[in-house]
Amino acid sequence: MQLNPGSNVVMARYLCVVLSLLTLLLSLPSLAQDRSVRSSLSSTTITRDESVTLTIVARGLDAELDASSLTQDFDVVGRSSSRELSSINNSQPTSVVTWALELIPRDSGVFTVPAVMVGDLSTQIHTLTVNDTPTGAQRDIFIEASVDTQSPWVQSQVMMTLRVFQAIDIVDGGLDVPSGSDLVVERIGEDTRSTATRDGRQYSVTERRFALFPQKSGQIVIEPITLSVSVPAQSDRVRGFFSPTRKLIRRTDSITLDVQSRPDSGAAWWLPARSVQLESQWVGDVANATVDQPLTRRVTMRASGVADTQLPDISIPAIDGVSLYAEQPERAMNADSRGLLAEQVINWALIPQRAGVLEIPALSVEWFNTESGEMETAVLPAEMITVSAADSPSAATSNDSAGISAAQKVTPPSDKGLPVELTQSGSAELGQSTFGSELQQASDPLAGSLVGPGDSSVRMDALETSVANWRSAALALAVACLLMVLYYVLRLRQPGNSVTDKRDSRLDTRLGAVRQVGADSLQRIKPMAEISASAKTGDLVGLRQALLDWSARQWPDDSPLTLDALAQRLPDSEARLTLTTINAAFYSRGASTSPSELLNEKLTELPDQLAQALRSHDNGILSARTESNSAGNGLPSL
Repeated sequence: MQLNPGSNVVMARYLCVVLSLLTLLLSLPSLAQDRSVRSSLSSTTITRDESVTLTIVARGLDAELDASSLTQDFDVVGRSSSRELSSINNSQPTSVVTWALELIPRDSGVFTVPAVMVGDLSTQIHTLTVNDTPTGAQRDIFIEASVDTQSPWVQSQVMMTLRVFQAIDIVDGGLDVPSGSDLVVERIGEDTRSTATRDGRQYSVTERRFALFPQKSGQIVIEPITLSVSVPAQSDRVRGFFSPTRKLIRRTDSITLDVQSRPDSGAAWWLPARSVQLESQWVGDVANATVDQPLTRRVTMRASGVADTQLPDISIPAIDGVSLYAEQPERAMNADSRGLLAEQVINWALIPQRAGVLEIPALSVEWFNTESGEMETAVLPAEMITVSAADSPSAATSNDSAGISAAQKVTPPSDKGLPVELTQSGSAELGQSTFGSELQQASDPLAGSLVGPGDSSVRMDALETSVANWRSAALALAVACLLMVLYYVLRLRQPGNSVTDKRDSRLDTRLGAVRQVGADSLQRIKPMAEISASAKTGDLVGLRQALLDWSARQWPDDSPLTLDALAQRLPDSEARLTLTTINAAFYSRGASTSPSELLNEKLTELPDQLAQALRSHDNGILSARTESNSAGNGLPSL
C-alpha cells in the first residue's frame, strides 16, 4: 500500500495548529491573573498631622509607579518598595512589586485618595476621613515651647525650653532645632526626663534647652519647631521588631521676639550678660619677689549669659620696671540652669627689672547688665609688689662683666651699719676679690653674713689663692693660642697651598661675610616688608602681628605686647593716630577684620609714618646695638 506524500504533509500541519490552540487556551487564565494592580489604606480615619500608609501591589508588570496624583492633597513623607516572585496554583512564577507610601493630609475633612498608575494600569480610589488634631486628654503626644523673655537686648541670651509630652511609646523620631532669621542657636546640656499630669492624664516629659542670641534689633520670629515621631500603628498591641508603625507630626506655635537695640553708652565693646567677674591669682612666691625672677599672674574673666566668643580680650597694661610676656588666652564654655557660662583665662609672665615697690595697674571690663538694663564695670583692683634686689653674687658678677674702672670702690653692705671700703688696683682684681669672697663663704657653711676684724687674714689668703689660679689659667690660655698660630703658619707653608688657594680662601671668607650682612639686613627689612604687604591688602590681623614683630626689633629688651602699648612708645605723630585707629577697629562695636574705606587710606601711609616717627624721636628709641648696625651697612633698622 502506497501513502500519498501530500496527505502526510497536510496531516502534520493540522496537528501543529491543534497543539498551538490547546497551549493558548491553557495559558489564558494565568495571563489574566499575572497582570494586575491593587491598592489599600492602612486606616480610613486618622487625625490631622498623622500619617496613613497607601500600599500598592503590582503583579506581572515591569513598570514604574506614578504617584503624582497624590500630591494635590497629601504630603508623601515616606516611601519604600520590595520585589519578589510569586506563583498561583503551581503556575509559572510571576514578578510582584509592592510599594508603601506614607501620606500626611494637608487639612482636615473627607478626602478621596486618587488612583495611581503602574504602567498602563491604575489602582482603585479610596475615601479617607481626617479629623482635627486631638486636644486635652485625647492627646497621645504633644510639644510645647517657651522663652524666658520676649523683649531681649540685641546679642543677649534668650533661654528657650522645649518639652515633649508622650503617653504612648515612640519607636523613633526627631526634633528640629529652633531657627529664624538673624538668630544664633546654641544647645545647652543633655535632655532631662520627668513626669507631669495634663488634663488628668499622666505623661512622660522630655525637656531640651537652647540659648538663642538675636543678632539685630527689631522683631525676630522663631519659626514653629516640628516634632516627627513614629509610633505603633495599634498602641494596644505588643510591639515587635516588624510591627507596623504610623508617623505623628506635632508643631509648636511661632514665637516673636521684640529685640531692643544697644543703648548709647559709649563702651567700645558690647557685652550683654547677667554677670561678669574678674579674678587674679599669682603663681609663685610674690611676697619674696626679686629682680630678674619671673612671676606668673593668672587673670580670669567669668561671664554668665554669653558665649565664649563674646568675651573681649584683656588688654595687657604697660608696667614701669617690669617686662611682660603674655600667653594666648584660653577660652571655655559651660552651662547651668540659667544658660551659658563663659570663661577666659590669660597668663602673664612678669619679670621685675628694678627693686622697689611696683604697682600692677587695675584692670576693668565694661559690660551691660541685661537684668537691670544698666552699664556696669568689672574691676580688678591695682596691686603693689615689693621687689628686692638680686643677691650680691649676681650683682658682683654683673659689675665685673660691665668693666668697672680701676679706681672704683665697692662698698658691700654690713649688718652693723658700718660700710667696709675695699680699694682695688684694677678691674680684674676687683672681680678676683669678689670671687675669693664667694669661695670663702662657700667653704665655711657656719660663717655668718658679718665679717669681723679677725677674718681679714683669711680673706686675703683666699684672695691671693684666687689671683694665682687666674694667672695660671691666663698663662695656659696664652700658650694654647700661640700653639694654634704656629700650627696654621706651618700649614700655610706646605707645598699644596698655592697663592691661588690662599686667594680663593680669602675670597670665600669675604663672600661669607657679605652673605651674613645680607642675611642680617633681610631680617631687619622683613618686618617692615610684612607691614607694607598687610597694609596694602587690608589684612588687619596680619598687620597687627607684623607691627608687634617690628616693635620687637626696636625694643628687643622691653618690646610692647599690644598695639596700644606700641602707640604710647611713639611720639605724638600720624603713626600713633593710625595705630590707635587700627586698635579701635578690633574692639569697636561691630568689630571686623576688614578695614573701612577711611582706615584703608591710612594703612597705605603707615610704613612712611613709622619711619618718620623714628627719625623725629630724640629720646633713644633705638638701642645702641640697632644704631651701630644701621651705621655699619647703611640700611634702616626695620
